[in-house]
Amino acid sequence: TYHLIVIWGSGAAELRQAVVVPAGRQNLIIQLSSTGAATVVSLGVIRIAPTGTLLTGSAPSAEVDAQSLAQQGQLNVASSLAQVPGITLNRPNGGSPGLPVSAVIRGDDPKEAVVELDGNPINNGNTGDFDLSLLDPAAFQKVQIVYGLAPSSLVGANTEGGTLNFQTLKPTTSSQGFLRYSYGSFASSNYTFADTGSANRVGYAFEVHSFNQQGEVNDYPVQNVQTGLPEFLRSGITGSNALAKLTYALPHDGLIQASVLTLGYNEDLSAPLSTPVDPANLNPGAPFTSYGGSARENVSTFYAADVRLPMGRTADLSGAPSFISASYMWTNARQNVTGPAYGLSEYLLNTVDLLGNYSVQYDRLLPNAQLTLAGRAQGETLNAPDDFGVGAPTQSQTNHTFIARYMWAGGSRLEYTAAAYASSFSTFGSSFDPRGAVVWRPTSRTMLRASIGTGFQAPLSSEKIVPNPLPPADANGLVQIGNPQLTADHTLEFELDAEQTLGAAANAPSANLDLYRVNQNGDDLQYIPEGASPTNPMLSYPINIASSVWQGFALSVNCPLTYGLSAQAAYNINQAYPLTLPPSLVGSAGNLVPYQQFQNVPMHRGTFSLQQHVRALSWMLGMAYEGANNDLNQPPFATLQANAQYELGHTTLMLAGTNLSGVYAGKFTLAGAGVAYPGLTGPIPADAYQLQSRGITASITQHW
Repeated sequence: TYHLIVIWGSGAAELRQAVVVPAGRQNLIIQLSSTGAATVVSLGVIRIAPTGTLLTGSAPSAEVDAQSLAQQGQLNVASSLAQVPGITLNRPNGGSPGLPVSAVIRGDDPKEAVVELDGNPINNGNTGDFDLSLLDPAAFQKVQIVYGLAPSSLVGANTEGGTLNFQTLKPTTSSQGFLRYSYGSFASSNYTFADTGSANRVGYAFEVHSFNQQGEVNDYPVQNVQTGLPEFLRSGITGSNALAKLTYALPHDGLIQASVLTLGYNEDLSAPLSTPVDPANLNPGAPFTSYGGSARENVSTFYAADVRLPMGRTADLSGAPSFISASYMWTNARQNVTGPAYGLSEYLLNTVDLLGNYSVQYDRLLPNAQLTLAGRAQGETLNAPDDFGVGAPTQSQTNHTFIARYMWAGGSRLEYTAAAYASSFSTFGSSFDPRGAVVWRPTSRTMLRASIGTGFQAPLSSEKIVPNPLPPADANGLVQIGNPQLTADHTLEFELDAEQTLGAAANAPSANLDLYRVNQNGDDLQYIPEGASPTNPMLSYPINIASSVWQGFALSVNCPLTYGLSAQAAYNINQAYPLTLPPSLVGSAGNLVPYQQFQNVPMHRGTFSLQQHVRALSWMLGMAYEGANNDLNQPPFATLQANAQYELGHTTLMLAGTNLSGVYAGKFTLAGAGVAYPGLTGPIPADAYQLQSRGITASITQHW
C-alpha cells in the first residue's frame, strides 16, 4: 500500500489517497479530469519505488536551466555549456561574443554530436553542427545533454558523442507569466515577455525577447595595415526571438500541438575578427589586420506540428496504454555575411538551409515493460554557392531511420534496454546499429549501469561535392574539394556508470562516476598529395582512413550542507587521440599526431559551485577550470561567476556576474600569441583567443 499525494492547480489543491498496487506491477498512471470539461491532464508514468531509490536512464545525462540563464542576461547558452562536464566548445574564429561556436561532446569534432530542437535534429549539411551562438536561452525551458550512444535514444544512430536537446517553453496547467527587463555591462539591455497556461482543452505558451548589446569594443580606432587608412572597430549584437505554441488535449491523454519559433541575430564582427599586428600594441590607432565593415545576419525559423493519439485503452483506464505519435518540423535558416569576413571559414558563408524532419512513433506501455517502434525521415536542401560552386550551388540529401526499442524490468532491481537502428542515407548508403544497456540497483542507494552499442557519422554534403568550377589553390598549392566516394565512419562504445547515495537521509550526499571508451574507425582525413606547391597545385580531398580513441571518466559529487546550502563538484578526463596514420595522410598542418591529444580538446576539466536558498534569498558562486590544450589556445585557466536572487511577492530581483576573475579578458584575438601545439614536425603556432571581460547584469522580473 502506497500513500499517494497529488498536488495541482494554482490553489495547490491536494488529493490524498491510499493506493494498493498488485504484486509485480511497477507503473501507476495518474490523470486529473476537470469537473467543468472533459480536459484530462496527465502527470506521466510514475515508477513505484521506495523513497531514495535512484531512478536512472540507459545513459548518463545532465540538464541546464535555460530560463535561469536568460534571467542572468545571457544571450546564448554556449558559455554555460562550457561549464558542463564532458562538453568542449569549438571556436573556429575566436572567443568573442557573436562569433560562431559549437559543442563537442567527448570526442574531437562538433559534427559528432547531434543538436536537437524539441527532439528534432537541426545539424546542417555544411559544417555538420549547429551554431550555438544563435540559440537564445529566453525561448527555451531547458537544455538536456545525453552522453554517448544512449541505447534509449530515438533520434537515430547518426551520433557518436551524444546529443544536445533544446526544449522550448511548454504550456502550463495554470495561467502564469512574467515581464522582465535586464541591463548590464557593455550597454546590454533585454526585454522579455512570456505567458503560459491553459483553458479547458487548449494550452498555450508565448514568448517574445528583444536584446541589444553595444559590446566591449565600440568605435575603437585602428589603422588598417592592408590599406593604411583609419577604421573603427565595433562588436555590437542585436536580435530578437518569438515563440508561439498551442496545444489541444484529446481524451485519454491525446494531444495536438503546433508551434513556431523564430530567432534573429545581427552581429558586428569587425572587432571580434581583427587582430593587432603587434600583440603587445593594442593602443588606439595601432596597426591592425582589420576586418572593419564585417557583419553577419541570421534568421532561423522553426515550424513544428505534433499529434499523439491513444490506442487500445479500456473504459476504466485499467488497460496498458498505447499511443501513436507523429511529428513534423520544418526549418528555414538563412545567413548573410558582409565585408572581409565573408568566406573566412565555412561558418562565415552566405547560406540558405531548408531542413524537414518527419517521424512516426508507436509506444506500448506494459506493466513492467515498454515497446517503441519508430520511423524517422529527414530531407535537407542547402544553398551554399561558395562551398559547392556556382555550377551547382544547391545540394540535397535525405535519410531514413527505423528504430525498435524494448525496455523491461527484471524484477525490482534490474532494468534492461535493447534497441536496433536501421539507417539509410543518400550520402553513403545503409547501416545497422544495435545497442543495449542494463541498470542494476542492488540497494535503494546504489545504481550500476553498463551499456554497449555502435553508431556512425554520415559524410556531409560539403565533404562529397566537387565544386564547379574548382576553387583556387591555397597558399600550400592545394585545391580543396570533396570526395564523392566518401562514406561514413563507425564507432563502438563501451560505458560503465555508477551512482551512490551516501546515507539514508533525504538530503544525503550523492556521487556519480561515468567511465567510457569509444573506438572510432574510418574517420575522414584530408588527403595531402606529395609535391603540391603554389606553382604545382594538386587536388586535396577527404578519405576514410583514420582511426581514433576517446576514453575517460566523469566524476561528480552533490553534497547538501546546512540551512539550504549545498556544494557541487565535478571533474572529468577526456582523452581523444588518433592512432597510427600514414605520413602522407596527417594533414598539411601536421596537427594529427598518433597517440597525442587532438588539438583544442582539453584533457582535464572541472567545476565547483556553492548554492544556497533561504526563504526569499538565493545565491550561487561557481568556478569552471579548463586545462591545457583548451579551445582558447591559452594556458590552463579558471573562470568565476556568481549570482544572487531575491523574491519579493511577485517580483524577482537578480544580480549576476560573469568572468569575475577577468581571465584572458582581452578585447582582441592575438595572432600567433597562443600556446603552440606540438605537431609532427615541430610546434604549430596558434592564435590566443580572448574571453569577454567581467560583466555585471541586473534584472527585475514581474510574475503573474
